Amino acid sequence: MSHSTQPTSPRPAHAAPDTVTTWSPLDTRPGVRRGLIHAAVIVAVALAVSVTSATAAIHVVEPGETLTDIAARHDRTVTELAERNDIADPDVLLAGTSLHIPETIVHEVVAGDTLWRLAGRYGSSVAAIVEANDLDGDLLTIGRRLEIPDAVPTGATPADAVAAAQAPPDAAPAASEPVVLSTPTGVIAPILGVGAAGGWSVQTPCGLAAEVADGTPLGPVDVVLDPGHGGWEVAAVGPNGLTEKDLNLTVSLRAAELLRERGYRVGLTRTTDVYVPIAARAAIAHAFEADLFVSVHHNGGAVTPSSRPGTQAYHQHADPESRRAAGILYEELYTTALDFPTAWVGNVHDGVGGRLGATGDDFYGVLRLTQGIPAVITEFLWLSNGPEAELLARGDVQEAEARAIADGVVRWFETADAGSGYLGVHTDSYDSGGGGLAGCVDPSLE
Repeated sequence: MSHSTQPTSPRPAHAAPDTVTTWSPLDTRPGVRRGLIHAAVIVAVALAVSVTSATAAIHVVEPGETLTDIAARHDRTVTELAERNDIADPDVLLAGTSLHIPETIVHEVVAGDTLWRLAGRYGSSVAAIVEANDLDGDLLTIGRRLEIPDAVPTGATPADAVAAAQAPPDAAPAASEPVVLSTPTGVIAPILGVGAAGGWSVQTPCGLAAEVADGTPLGPVDVVLDPGHGGWEVAAVGPNGLTEKDLNLTVSLRAAELLRERGYRVGLTRTTDVYVPIAARAAIAHAFEADLFVSVHHNGGAVTPSSRPGTQAYHQHADPESRRAAGILYEELYTTALDFPTAWVGNVHDGVGGRLGATGDDFYGVLRLTQGIPAVITEFLWLSNGPEAELLARGDVQEAEARAIADGVVRWFETADAGSGYLGVHTDSYDSGGGGLAGCVDPSLE
């Protein structure tokens, strides 16, 4: 699908956060690309739930039992029990009375989890989770076990809480002819039409047609964030075991939250640990009618010691707005890395550049196939380098990177900044593989 050429002037103002948007092929808003696009993508937040234990929800008062006894038995406080059960006098309990015990779930943090998502998923609150786990701020570490207090409202189940949290925060009402579907498992799939059984006919990540009974449509976005790799494609792995696919997802999800807080409409190419081929990622960007595409990565391979962070950003070689976006994002990421000094490594491509293949076009598929939309690949640090991998495993570093990406996106939209760190364009057709359709296996759609 072709899109109109992107202007080189400062970006138009983005939509206000309370604007309700539906997809239309005749949209004439400034800065939104047009075209007869018959597929779009939505973002779902149906991350896997890791529940390892839960307390009983009902306690029947025994003769002589006090509220203090019951609170100690269930590891709750007298105040919690009194408030949950509307008990005016904690010293007066009738034997045989059924008390609701505030339910607690223990959740093991996985890639992509944030306090906001956990609170919404389980029906808790950020403040309650922070207090229950004595957290210092809102940063999470993968693998940490968190107690989720007051996890599920009385009469609900953990599954109910998960279902309630799955609707994308910026989902718009369906257009008369929906163009995008998020399946019950969170897979992003362009809509092809009505299926033979009355459900949705969709295009799977591997490019096949399938029918799904349910889903949620979404309109255009301002920016698409692309968490690189996923599923079987692990990519770089740090000496500490941290995988690039998980790190890319965690940082991208947080950057999306930060951008939404600032009023931007954000889409992602994946929100769970699934494999999405490069062609599908590019199709997602076009379907979203995005004004900017940012593919988030972390590097691997360099061994040469460096006196400075080896941050890199790649742009489409022929698009000045792509180049400008790369320069701005590089500035934000590079200066952020300087706040965490360590034993850096790097190579001759540290900085901002374009990379051509043997055909003379952009080498990287997510840049070549998204032409018409300014696109950037970011490589924050070298995950393969032990000291940098230790940094990248820290919640505060992940948060700082996410904020740098969000700040860079906002600068690109709202200023005429030129960016910096430019190295020029080079030709290099070496291919480490990955991202293709060969051997592609679609994830479950329902």
